[in-house]
Amino acid sequence: MKPHPKQESAITLMLEGLSDREIAKKLGVSRVSVWRWRNTPEAAATLGAARNRRIEQVNDRMSLLVDKALDVIEAVINDPEA
Repeated sequence: MKPHPKQESAITLMLEGLSDREIAKKLGVSRVSVWRWRNTPEAAATLGAARNRRIEQVNDRMSLLVDKALDVIEAVINDPEA
């Protein structure tokens, strides 16, 4: 069963990081409705998948930055004038 358009909008706003209160105000529904929608299996799956993608992106970036940071630290350690 396809979610109601307001539920779909709510999920989109959740992915953008808005609070239940902010979403309720934007969509003209109660905060309790937004909370209920957030806890549906469909919303939970969508939000969980988005969260996992974001974690992967952050981990990838951190891996790249760690290599650069270690290069900088090594250069400072090996620089007698530092």
